[in-house]
Amino acid sequence: MTHNKLFEPLTLRQGVVLRNRIVMAPMTTWAANDDGTVSDAEEAYYRRRVAGVGLVLTGCTHVQSNGVGFTGEFAAYDDRFIPSLTRLATAAKSGGAPAILQIFHAGAKTLPELVSDTMSASAVPSDPG
Repeated sequence: MTHNKLFEPLTLRQGVVLRNRIVMAPMTTWAANDDGTVSDAEEAYYRRRVAGVGLVLTGCTHVQSNGVGFTGEFAAYDDRFIPSLTRLATAAKSGGAPAILQIFHAGAKTLPELVSDTMSASAVPSDPG
């Protein structure tokens, strides 16, 4: 019988040790509060799923107010979001694995009904949304 590396610990370059190589993939729940804070439902979502994994990747959070890409996306563009992001981090790490916050800017793919001043890193034309 061969030993599967999936269940072996892995030490990352900066010294972070993962207990195994199973990663919770980042998934969007569309569950943030209307003000961009992490909701109780989002927090519960992570707590229900993190047991046994070696690493947790969160859903995306926009880093500028004009970078929101969809409704129900939690935000990280201002210090006022730190308390709710702390709740998210605590929930994501509650299973004992480290967590990575996925940062995001929708750029030219922002929805016009959410962002009136679309911004992108490129002048290449793009249909909104």
